[in-house]
Amino acid sequence: MDFNNDGITGNGIVRTYDANPSGNRGFYKTASNEFIFDQSGMGLGSNTQIPVYPVDSRGRKYNFKYEPTGATSIQVMDENGVSSNEINIYSGSGLSWLKETFNADTGKLIKSSNYLVSEILNEETWVNSDLNNDGFIGDIISDKVASYNNKELYEVYSGGLVVENSGMNAGGYLNPSNSANNPILLKKIDSKGNVSLFQKQSDSYGLTFLDSGPPYHLGTPTLYWNDGKSWNKEIFGATGFHEEQIKLNLSQLLIEEDRYNVDLSGDGEVGDRIAQTLSNQNKVSHASGLYKTVSGAYVFDANNLDNG
Repeated sequence: MDFNNDGITGNGIVRTYDANPSGNRGFYKTASNEFIFDQSGMGLGSNTQIPVYPVDSRGRKYNFKYEPTGATSIQVMDENGVSSNEINIYSGSGLSWLKETFNADTGKLIKSSNYLVSEILNEETWVNSDLNNDGFIGDIISDKVASYNNKELYEVYSGGLVVENSGMNAGGYLNPSNSANNPILLKKIDSKGNVSLFQKQSDSYGLTFLDSGPPYHLGTPTLYWNDGKSWNKEIFGATGFHEEQIKLNLSQLLIEEDRYNVDLSGDGEVGDRIAQTLSNQNKVSHASGLYKTVSGAYVFDANNLDNG
């Protein structure tokens, strides 16, 4: 019987947090305002089955700093072939967010990480779930910054830069219903493990993207931009973390243009051009020609090229 008229009989489930569970355990809130791990797939009003309570690394009851807003689950397997259920719990507000990972079989906290709101919104797109409980999935596109084949660099309202499939417009959500695939949020990490967004440093970027191929098509994006003194090549890994910055002169940048067949400098042309022929083509018709390019480089190429 429902004695307190809350619509729930007993200490039943009043909130579920993982809309698309991929393991055997789920994360729930009960009528007594307790958070538990229990069998996946339980609905509102369900009675608890085999509840396990979140605990810290020392086995003490875990108190969440913020009210949880979403969760994702996964089954993992160790080196001995033993599987277990892990659940990531998201909580926070504004710019302060946490992602806390628990062993859902034992309830024990595995790790806790500070998270950027851009990271939360990016992960929403990957898992197709509202993790910050704002009623929407994914970030909002504010601008298109650069293009390369079927990929584009977008600026999003949360402040980040994201590499994603082309064809989306400003004002649209980066989520699966908008044909999003696996958006890559560009980030930096310092020596202490602190994560920050890769900040936009120019209004004009060039983009290239190396696709790893099927089945996952995880790619590595690279950005190019001019700081007024030299060109910068910013290399990122498949998870979006910045790996290296390389300084390029104009000749080196134009070689990159030839390699990827894309205009990175914004001059409307792809690659370098011949400014001057330095070899005598009539006497060395069987050999390579020597040329000076518009960028000032000296190159060997086919001996029948014209200026321009």
